[in-house]
Amino acid sequence: MLTTTLTDFNSRIKINKLEKLGRFGWYRKLVSHYKKQTQKNVMHNLQANDIDVFDCPVDIDSAIYTVNNQAVWCGLNLQSHLFDSILLYAKSTPCVDPKSDGILFYSHQYKTASKKQIYRGLVTNTHKCNSISAIAYNRISLQLATKFLGHTPTKITLHLTWSFPTSPNDTNVNRNYAPTNWHYDVVGCESLTLNFYITDIRDINSGPHQYIEKSHGKYTPQALLFSNNIINADKIEKYFGSSNKITLLGNAGFGFIENPTCIHRVKPPTTTSRLILQIRYS
Repeated sequence: MLTTTLTDFNSRIKINKLEKLGRFGWYRKLVSHYKKQTQKNVMHNLQANDIDVFDCPVDIDSAIYTVNNQAVWCGLNLQSHLFDSILLYAKSTPCVDPKSDGILFYSHQYKTASKKQIYRGLVTNTHKCNSISAIAYNRISLQLATKFLGHTPTKITLHLTWSFPTSPNDTNVNRNYAPTNWHYDVVGCESLTLNFYITDIRDINSGPHQYIEKSHGKYTPQALLFSNNIINADKIEKYFGSSNKITLLGNAGFGFIENPTCIHRVKPPTTTSRLILQIRYS
């Protein structure tokens, strides 16, 4: 039986018991301090490239300042040939859904890949896509991660994910596709995610990324740190109200940087399949 070993899915979601303390800022800072003291010359070993991957200059200090204060910074947009290449790769490479017993399928075959409804497809072997590697190991990308982490990244995971359209009345989507719930990521150390829309996300029905501004790090209410990291709508309203809910819309290539400890979700698409590239540094 094939599993998600052909993706970075397990590397992202499975952490040991000690790393579960990563929901607390003091623990993440402790791990980051250790890495800063022990890791030497990692940037050199990562062999950063100077390929022109972004469509405009990036002010690294300003971008990370905004992430630290607001949780998200927008403006990291890709050159068109890159997102075109990644889309082609995603359409021609098998996917796997963690909820579908490891069955391989192509994105256009998701409706017949299983008797069960399939909500997402994790594109396999993302490390073999040259365009993804060019972005992940770009000097600017690595400088952004280093500025945020306080040390050069020691781990990079690549996630290229289809979200398939479902009925607006589907009551199973939140249970079977966990990222559609409001949540924050529990990570064992400080981490930063670069996100890129590979398909157009122009309206609320296309599967936009949503987040709660200033819901990360020191801004996260203590009560939420001692409960499940999946948060129901009543608690969102109680602690943050409606004004801080941000919906990110954009054409293919639109990119944003996010502190994954902020509260966020994917709004389930109802009209078309949505494809997003996420590169996580820690």
